[in-house]
Amino acid sequence: MKTTIELSEALFEQAKAAARAQQTTLKALIESGLRMAIHPKATPAAQTVWPDLSFHPQAANAGHLLEPSQWREAANPSSWPAQQ
Repeated sequence: MKTTIELSEALFEQAKAAARAQQTTLKALIESGLRMAIHPKATPAAQTVWPDLSFHPQAANAGHLLEPSQWREAANPSSWPAQQ
């Protein structure tokens, strides 16, 4: 389909230069721009922020590492200290 549009001289020159730089035609450049305007891509999802789970043995109130021989006892809730 043919149509006529009026562009400012500056925009027209920029569009021609962009088409040359992209090694495409002005028609293809305009069609691509219209497609992008009609069907914009979804905004990127927010980046997931993961909590710091690193072990800091020098930090105040730091936990302690268990030896493998202590794992079974530690996993048994009946051996845990009572909550106050």
